[in-house]
Amino acid sequence: MRTRHLRRALSAAILLWAQQIAAPVVAEPALQHHTFQLEGGFFFGPGPIVPDTKLPHGQLANIRFDVERLSGYCEFANAGGRDGLLSDGRTRINQNIDAGRLLIGGGTSPILLTAVDGGPHHGTERYYLDDQYRFVWRVDIALDPGFAEGIIRLDDFVLNTGVVRIGRSLQSQRGEPGGYDQAGSLPAGTYLAGRVGDFDQDGQLDGILVAAPHVPLAADMLPGAPVGNRRGFKTDVPIASNVSAELMLRGVMHLREPLLTTLAEADVRSAHELSVDLRDRLSVIAATAQRSLAEKRWHTSAGADQLVMKLVGLRERAAGLTGTLDDAATGMNAKSSIEQLFASATEAIAALTELNASSAVQLPHPTRDLAAGEPRQKNY
Repeated sequence: MRTRHLRRALSAAILLWAQQIAAPVVAEPALQHHTFQLEGGFFFGPGPIVPDTKLPHGQLANIRFDVERLSGYCEFANAGGRDGLLSDGRTRINQNIDAGRLLIGGGTSPILLTAVDGGPHHGTERYYLDDQYRFVWRVDIALDPGFAEGIIRLDDFVLNTGVVRIGRSLQSQRGEPGGYDQAGSLPAGTYLAGRVGDFDQDGQLDGILVAAPHVPLAADMLPGAPVGNRRGFKTDVPIASNVSAELMLRGVMHLREPLLTTLAEADVRSAHELSVDLRDRLSVIAATAQRSLAEKRWHTSAGADQLVMKLVGLRERAAGLTGTLDDAATGMNAKSSIEQLFASATEAIAALTELNASSAVQLPHPTRDLAAGEPRQKNY
């Protein structure tokens, strides 16, 4: 009896194993090769260095990217030789990334801005969509003025398409003297707003990246000083109009807290600048939703017309908010208008997400596991 049970168990195990090896294997999406373009922008600081540094155009080649998940990486490449090293003669640069040379503070000696090995990313640059629907770029970078003692290295430099704020110096945060509470022309507390979607309406992903790190305290030059970065980018990554509309609308929500904060701080100028950004984004989003409707991106027309009307209404309300903030006498009373506008935007996101669920192409869910070592950043 016992032998018979053992035979049956063995037969069942063999059958299960045969079923497993015969089952179809679902392949991971192939990573396609893409090229990203860097579109100017400004580098602020470090610390008191002025004038602000105008960034050159640049290019990133050999990017392996999953267009469905909006994630990937730029491969590391180094051909060897002196051109592939920093001035310390040891650190290798990623020659797939041409970020340009900077004339910091209006100087005449160009400073190399480049991705380097020896850090947590091993010379590659990583891209992904985080849990706040920001497009994140992570890379180990260095600023090299041409002599080893002047190299400033920033490991795990994080840029994203959300909103960042220039912080006080690390010294000031610790209650110590000697810090610079500015990044170039930007005083501590200044917001820099990024964005992601198809803003130029060419059917491909583009946007603006922002960052507000500090120079490490261990650095020889300007330790602890804040830095600002705002840089445009374009890609050859295709993005459907309905997906772009949702991604851009989710990005609008990043402007809520900065608007309310600048109002509370009586910073009408900054609040006005943010409201202009909000108005311009909602104008593109409304046009993108109208195009999605015309292209029949949604398999159901139920609610699509109403959504487009709601987005057009949001655009008009944002224009009205900008007009209100132009008037210093009424600008400080705009809090309720801001709250109502973003409440309506939240409703529009829900409606758009539901419509996109009926589409053949949808916005991917964030794939990065923030619990696995991902430093959380404040979402403004």
